[in-house]
Amino acid sequence: MLKQPDLIGHGYRRRLWNHAVESAASMSERMLIMADPGSVGFYEAMGASLERHQEMAPGFSVGVYWYDLTRGGPGPPASGISGADSTSE
Repeated sequence: MLKQPDLIGHGYRRRLWNHAVESAASMSERMLIMADPGSVGFYEAMGASLERHQEMAPGFSVGVYWYDLTRGGPGPPASGISGADSTSE
């Protein structure tokens, strides 16, 4: 979920996350996430668990995360997300 810097902080990524979780929950018990280095904080704040780092190209790795879809919701409430939609993503 990449977005333009001027759109950060408006909750768009959180809405996309909620939609992805709801859609995936109808198909599986967990969701695979391949996160670029700038987004790992968001996925960790949502409750995803890092499995490993995967090199995609020389010098560029992504975090391979899993999110448990059986936990009953899309993630912590927006107020509990530290930096989830900040410029540091």
